[in-house]
Amino acid sequence: MAVLFAESEEISEFRASKGWLRRFCKRHGYNTKILHGEGSSADVSALEKWYNDDLPNILLEFDLKDIWNADELGLLYRQFPNKSLVGEEGTPKGVKLKKERITVLLTGNALGERFPVWLVGKSVQPRAFTKAGVSRRDTIKHIFYYRLNSTSWMTGKIFSEFLEELNKKMISQERRIALIVDKFSGHKVNETSNIRLFFLPPNCTSKAKPFDAGIIKSFKDHFRRRMCHDVYAKRESFKTAEGYFKGVTV
Repeated sequence: MAVLFAESEEISEFRASKGWLRRFCKRHGYNTKILHGEGSSADVSALEKWYNDDLPNILLEFDLKDIWNADELGLLYRQFPNKSLVGEEGTPKGVKLKKERITVLLTGNALGERFPVWLVGKSVQPRAFTKAGVSRRDTIKHIFYYRLNSTSWMTGKIFSEFLEELNKKMISQERRIALIVDKFSGHKVNETSNIRLFFLPPNCTSKAKPFDAGIIKSFKDHFRRRMCHDVYAKRESFKTAEGYFKGVTV
């Protein structure tokens, strides 16, 4: 753009070098920022209404223990870490990005109480389940739920099943709760007897979702850390770390 501007002003000796750009930015106080898709397009007015009107009303109607949030994340469960410590003589070796993913649904309340994790994959009976002697129909015995479809995405049907299971828990405890979710189409399902759905405003969920305040990142970091520990523990069994990841299943 600087070159085009110079040409339009008939400045013939201008050279847009990296050094010129660096000095220009320093002189005028510019710096580089990463533009985040959701965050940068947040609807400020809708966000203000949520924090000033909607959320206070929820807080007035429900106790903190009865205010819940559910949120999905995509987990690339075979993805190799993209950072490594390399010595002066070493050359980092690139690895092929593994794109296999599952959807993970996290659910918790304002006081830290949690509901079992829901996983959505593609396999009818994942190999990891078979090796561990786990049937996908009774995964709750192992404190998680597993559902499947061709895309491994959350759907209205699966979310309805999730609501029914959460509702059973609330009925048994004689509780009525508020469940805050985003306006993803799969969340727009019929309410259950003891759960009232509240939807976050569109186009600003990145600023309003509780799990986006660091919980999802912590979940992914913990998963990756556990995986790296396992790679190290089994390092004698594989020639390369990439060989280890080939055997990773859900």
